[in-house]
Amino acid sequence: ERLRLNVNPFTRVANLSYPSLKQLDLNCCSALTEVANITSPSLTNLWMINNVNLASVSSFNLPNLEELRLNDSAFSTFPDNFYNFPKLKILNLMCPNLTTIPPFKS
Repeated sequence: ERLRLNVNPFTRVANLSYPSLKQLDLNCCSALTEVANITSPSLTNLWMINNVNLASVSSFNLPNLEELRLNDSAFSTFPDNFYNFPKLKILNLMCPNLTTIPPFKS
């Protein structure tokens, strides 16, 4: 139910598809620059905190996401297809490079 990939030397995390995954922890991956194509209908918590080089995310299919934490990451903007999280309750976007708050739909 919980996948912890924190403090790893990965530069890219992509094409993750875990139907029963509830929590995904990608915290403190200092080499991580991209997260793409994550599909998990059960995922409720996604943490990508303190990824100082993470500047690209795309293609998230997470209809039950309730908590999204991206603080202290390198984002300056987000892609157009990133914003639809109908059950989102907690959103943390404390990113020092963020210039535009995206129009999240929840």
